[in-house]
Amino acid sequence: MPVDQVATKEQIFVTANEGNLTPTNAHLYGDVEIQFGNEWLSSDQFEMDRVHQIITSEGKDVRYATPNTVLVGDRLIHNIGKKETSVTAATYYLKAGTNIQGRATQIEHFDNTQKTLLKDATYSACSVDNEIWKIDAIDIDIDHTAGRAKAYNATFDVFDVPILYTPYISYPIDGKRHSGILFPEFEISRSSGISFFLPYYFNIAPNMDAILAPGIISKRGIAVKGNLRYLNEWQYLTLEGSYLFRDKLYDNKKRWQIKAEQELKFDKNLTGNILFQNVSDDQYAKDLGRQTGLFEEVTLERHAVLNYRTEHWTALLRFQDFVVTDRNIVQKNPYGRLPQLLFQGGWDFKGLGFELYGELVHFSAKNDRFLAESAKHPRAATRLDLMPTISYRLENAWGYIEPAARFRYTQYHLNYHDRKYQANNKTSFSRSMPILSLESGFFLDKNLHLSKLFGGGNFTQTFEPRLFYLYAPYREQSNIPIFDTSRMSSSFDNLFNFNDFYGADRQSNANRLTAAVTTRLVEDSSGIERFFLSLGQTRYFSAPRITMGDDRKKGDDEIRKSALTVETGIAITRNLYTKANLDWSPTNKLITYGTFDLNYRPASDKIFSISYQYNRPDQKNSDKTDQIDTSFYWSINNKWAIAGRYNYILSESKMIDSQLGFEFRDCCVTTRVAARYYRNNVYDEQKQWRVYIEFDLNGIGSVGQNTDGLWQDSINGYSSRQGKYF
Repeated sequence: MPVDQVATKEQIFVTANEGNLTPTNAHLYGDVEIQFGNEWLSSDQFEMDRVHQIITSEGKDVRYATPNTVLVGDRLIHNIGKKETSVTAATYYLKAGTNIQGRATQIEHFDNTQKTLLKDATYSACSVDNEIWKIDAIDIDIDHTAGRAKAYNATFDVFDVPILYTPYISYPIDGKRHSGILFPEFEISRSSGISFFLPYYFNIAPNMDAILAPGIISKRGIAVKGNLRYLNEWQYLTLEGSYLFRDKLYDNKKRWQIKAEQELKFDKNLTGNILFQNVSDDQYAKDLGRQTGLFEEVTLERHAVLNYRTEHWTALLRFQDFVVTDRNIVQKNPYGRLPQLLFQGGWDFKGLGFELYGELVHFSAKNDRFLAESAKHPRAATRLDLMPTISYRLENAWGYIEPAARFRYTQYHLNYHDRKYQANNKTSFSRSMPILSLESGFFLDKNLHLSKLFGGGNFTQTFEPRLFYLYAPYREQSNIPIFDTSRMSSSFDNLFNFNDFYGADRQSNANRLTAAVTTRLVEDSSGIERFFLSLGQTRYFSAPRITMGDDRKKGDDEIRKSALTVETGIAITRNLYTKANLDWSPTNKLITYGTFDLNYRPASDKIFSISYQYNRPDQKNSDKTDQIDTSFYWSINNKWAIAGRYNYILSESKMIDSQLGFEFRDCCVTTRVAARYYRNNVYDEQKQWRVYIEFDLNGIGSVGQNTDGLWQDSINGYSSRQGKYF
C-alpha cells in the first residue's frame, strides 16, 4: 500500500504473498504487512482473529511499529481494539527525548495508556551493539506520558561490567524535569578523600524545584547538601547550602555553608537583588569549597540592592557587607556599606552636557582582633561625595573638542575604636576642589592595498591623535582613611581619566597634558580590525603628590613624565589574535608593567591561550607580579579531546594551578577526566590535589563531579558542551 495513505481504525490494509480469509479468521503468509491507523505490523506469517480483533504471529522477525515505538521479537500478540501488544524475546526502540533501545524477554506495550512494561530488560541511549552504558534490570516500567522510566533490581553497566546496583531507580526519558533520584556525585581530593552524594530531585511545580543530596566524605564525615529554585513574573529565588554534621579533621565541629540570592523586577524601571551567604568558619572555603577557579573567594559578599533607572538618571540604594574566608590574604574585616545611596544623572542639550554624581554612604567595620590592633583604623564613618559636571562637545566627521568643568566635594565624619584617638584628632572634615579638563582628537584615514600582509586586499588605515589636559589643585589627603579606594590599573584608556584612583577617598592633584595617538588597519571586505597600535604619555607640569598612603611632599621625587603606555593588537589570521600592553618608565628606563595575550581558536572545540603579566611598580611597598597562565581545550577528532591549564608565579617561584584532562564523546555518553594539582593561595606552601571524573549520559544525566564546570572556570574561552538535567 502507498506509504502516504491515511487509514482509519475501521480500515485494515493487508498485503501478503498468499492467504485465506473466513468470516472469523484470516491466515496470511509470506512478506505480510498489516496497517491500521498509525500502527504497522510485519512478519512472514500472521493469524487474525476477526471476532476478537487479535493478531498473533510466531514468525521470523515479527515487528510492531508506531511513530514512537518499534518492537521486534519471536512471538507477538496484538489486540487491535485495546491497542495492546505483547512481544517475547524482544528488541525495542523508543523515540523520546533521545532515541532509546534495549532487549527484554517479555514486553507488554499499552498504546492507549502510553506505557511499556519490560521483563529481564536492558535500557540504553547508545547504538545497538555499542552499548558503552546500559541499565540492566529485572523489571523496567516506562511511562511515555509522564516521560519517565522506573527500573527494579537494576545494575548500571559500563562496557557490560556492573558498577552500581540499586533496588529501584527512576529516571527521565524525555529530557524534561521529573522528581526522582539522580545519578550520584563523587570526587577524590587530598584534603577530604572520597566524597559521595546521592541527590534526589523534587519537581515541585513548573516554576519551582529542589535537590536534596545526602552523602559521606570519607576523611571528614556524614554531610548533606541541596538547593531550591523558585521563579515567578517578578522574582527569581535560589537557595543552596551544605551541612557537615561532624568534621573529623576539624575537632569534630559542625561545618556549614549557605547562599541565598533573589533577583527582583518590580517594573521596567525598578529592579533589585538580595544576596546572603555565610560559612561556619574562615577555613571552610579552603577545606570544602568548590575549588574550580584559580582562587576561591577570599570574601563573601552580602547585599540588598534597589536600582531605579530612567532615561536620564539612575539611583541605587545598597546595604552591603563581607565575610572573610581567608585570613592569610585579607587580615582586616572590609568595611561594609550600611547603607549606600548612589545617584547619577545626565542631560544633553545640543552638545551642552550636564551631569550630576552623588554618593552618601555609611561605612562600618566589625569588631575583631585584627581591627583592634590599629588605633587609626576607624570603626565607622559617613562619607558624602558630590560632583556636578558641565561640558560642551563640538565634533564633526574628522575631529572633536570637549572642555569640561567638575567640582568635587567630599565630607567625612569618623568614629574610632580608641576613645583617646577619637578625642585628640579631627573626626569631621571635608575636601573640595575644581577639576578642569580639555580633550580633543582627530580622525584621519586613507585607503591601502596590501599584496601579502594579512592575506592581501583592500584596507583602511586610520590615524587618531588625541590630547587631554587636566587640572586639579592639590588638597591634603593623608588624614583620610582608605575605605573603598584603590589605585587605578594601568591601561591606555585610563590616561584620559580625571582621577588616578577608583573611589572617593583619594582625588589626584593634576596639572598635566596627555598626548596619545592610535592607528588602526581595518579590512574593507569584512570590517575586521586586523591591527591597532596606541601610544600615550602624560607630561606633568606639577608633580602628582597623592598616594594610597601619605601625600608626597612638594619637591620630593619630582615626577615630570608618566610611563609611556603602549597597547597593540594583531589579528594574525581570522583564528589567531594577540594583544600586548606595556608601560615604560622614563625614570627607571625599564618596563614597569606588561601583559601579553595570545589566543588561537580555529574552531569552537579547539582553543589555546597563553597570557603573561609583569608588574614592577614605581611605588614602594607595592606588590610585584610576574606570572604566566596558559590553558587549552583541543578536539583531536570527533570523539577525543584534551584539556589543561598551567599557572605559575615566577616572582614567587610557585606553581599555583596545574591541570590535565581528557574528554571522550560517544553517541550516548561523554566521559571527562581531569587531575588537578594546585595551591589554595599564593601564601600556601602545601599543595592540594583533586581528581575530577564525570560521565554525562545522554538522556539521563551526569554521574560524578562537574568536570565541565571546572573547565568553564579555568580555560579561557571554553563553554559548556553538555546538557545538564538540573
